[in-house]
Amino acid sequence: MEKNLNENDKRLLEFCKDSQKTTRMIAEHLGIAVKNVIVRLDKLEQNNLIEVEKRGVGKTTLVRTKNSSKVNKYILDILHKIKEEDGIEDKEMFNISQINSDPPKNHDLFMAITTLPYLTPKLIYRKVFLTSEGEKFLKENKEVKE
Repeated sequence: MEKNLNENDKRLLEFCKDSQKTTRMIAEHLGIAVKNVIVRLDKLEQNNLIEVEKRGVGKTTLVRTKNSSKVNKYILDILHKIKEEDGIEDKEMFNISQINSDPPKNHDLFMAITTLPYLTPKLIYRKVFLTSEGEKFLKENKEVKE
């Protein structure tokens, strides 16, 4: 299947690997017109190489290379680390994995971290604790409860 790809197809797939891109972003990256991108998308989608999220006429179309999402891999990594540490504090969640300096490459990690607490069935639970500032606030506002 890869042998039928021209250079623009290969560049498009590489460009859309780390996060969703709009057709305009792809066109600018490839130096071609948006209508030519759309023709490329049809071919690549038929060959099951990309995922296309069409939002309707006049709306942004988002494109991502098929199977490039690493969200599930990151969720597994996070769960293993939580188990190894016998639990972590909420503030440690964003530091649990190595963050890449290129923001689009962090997209899947961010999605894994932010969606993990809300997945069904529940994979983790969170426990909330008062900080010293919370304790101080309670003492200062003691008369409010009474």
